[in-house]
Amino acid sequence: RDEIINRVTRHVSENTGHGRVEKRTCTVVSYGSIMEKMFKKKLVGLKSIVGIKSERTIVATGEYTQEVRYYVTSLDNTKPEEIASAIRQHWSIENNLHWQLDVTFREDYSKKVKNAARNFSVATKMALTILKKDKTTKGSMNLKRLKAGWDEKYLSQLLQNNNF
Repeated sequence: RDEIINRVTRHVSENTGHGRVEKRTCTVVSYGSIMEKMFKKKLVGLKSIVGIKSERTIVATGEYTQEVRYYVTSLDNTKPEEIASAIRQHWSIENNLHWQLDVTFREDYSKKVKNAARNFSVATKMALTILKKDKTTKGSMNLKRLKAGWDEKYLSQLLQNNNF
């Protein structure tokens, strides 16, 4: 029984802001060598399963939502707060990238499908990276994108500075 209890660790964080109260519970279960044997060599180094339970209450309406997500990791369960932080940071970066692509390239409104959608997604991520690296023009990414479409010299400069 003690061996099982030592395999489970938790970290709880609470935040208030933007009109809502959020509570996140990160539960990390480490099985170590047992998991390695279960998955043989398919997931080398796998040590733990992570569950993130997110609870949100909108202060004004009292509306409550709950979501649970699961992850696997090569980390053990000794620092669940670090695992929770890494997961939040990953999603923050992912959400910021998606927001930037949608605002700059209106990606959510794209009607492309299958290979065309994947190819266009790669091209827009490359273009966004090039625009972010440009320090010669002040303004939003959308302004830089429009300028690159209107000004061939500026477009040429962007491509040359990025070794294209």
